[in-house]
Amino acid sequence: MSNSEFTFLMCSERSGSNLITKMMNNHSRYCGPSPVHLMRVLLENRHRYGDLQISENWQTLLADARDLFGTKTGVWKTEWPDIAAHMNHSLVALIQLIYEKEARANQKERLFIKENHLYRYLPFIMSAFRGHKIVYLVRDPRDMALSWKRSPILRGSVIRAANIWRQDQKEGLRLLDWLLEQNMIHLIKYEQLVSDSEYELRKLCDFLEVEFEYAMLEFNKNYLTSANANSTSDWQNLKKPVMKQNFNKYKKGLSIDEIEYIEAVCFEEMERFGYKREYLFRDDKEKLEKKIERIERHEKEEYLSLPEEERHLRKKRADVIARIEKRPVISIYSKPEEELISKLPLEKASLAGITG
Repeated sequence: MSNSEFTFLMCSERSGSNLITKMMNNHSRYCGPSPVHLMRVLLENRHRYGDLQISENWQTLLADARDLFGTKTGVWKTEWPDIAAHMNHSLVALIQLIYEKEARANQKERLFIKENHLYRYLPFIMSAFRGHKIVYLVRDPRDMALSWKRSPILRGSVIRAANIWRQDQKEGLRLLDWLLEQNMIHLIKYEQLVSDSEYELRKLCDFLEVEFEYAMLEFNKNYLTSANANSTSDWQNLKKPVMKQNFNKYKKGLSIDEIEYIEAVCFEEMERFGYKREYLFRDDKEKLEKKIERIERHEKEEYLSLPEEERHLRKKRADVIARIEKRPVISIYSKPEEELISKLPLEKASLAGITG
């Protein structure tokens, strides 16, 4: 049974997830480790491991999890834990062991964890972690898309970013509507987080039932945060104090066609969050996409300017994930259909082969 309380962050990429995680990490009770995305990768491929009480399956899962952990770009205090022979053979127990080891190393009792596409495996979260809560962070899709476009690491630009943002918020809003009633989720807009950080963090701490601490506003002074900021180009801003004016940058950073496209794709979800459109639709989504698809870069030459060590690590991680996704699917049934049919009486077995 876990001894720690887990809070999970749900948001899209380039929405301020690392900022809020490091703010929480500077609270005396919270450990906010840089993302590893163990849950996302392993849960979405759980059907490839079968019964974990079978030693071979359990060892396969451990090997994949260890290799994923070893390719994280973030800096942790701890390394891969020693796995006791008598450990409960479950993914829940493994995840708890990994994160709680890091929390203990930081002398913290609670965890604040970012996992991409959290809505896909919320049932697992709700059943596996006691006292869990969810923080939902959302950012204007136009600024999110600009940040995505400028990232040397993320493939694609405005088209990909806008569609991912819409899908994430479409699914997130479904959860928000009913989790709010149970006081299990707290919504924060990125623009409000950066412009009035203390107020938003005080509300977040009230939701989490902990005292607000001014140290949260000085997250950038934490040595581990500085180390993480230097570990990848996408986290460079973590070395700086809160950038209070870091929104509405899309107005200068994106073309009118790009802004119109984002608004055409995301307008329903934008309205739910109170993001106002700049333009009325002059063209439909398909026409707008054709206008900008010529500048949609799947791969970016800026990636080659990243440190060789980081590129090697990311390539290695991609290889591990590809290896996992190539593993065969394991049936949830203990016996294949052919074996069952072979045990039927002869006349029934013959009839079972008749299809029409």
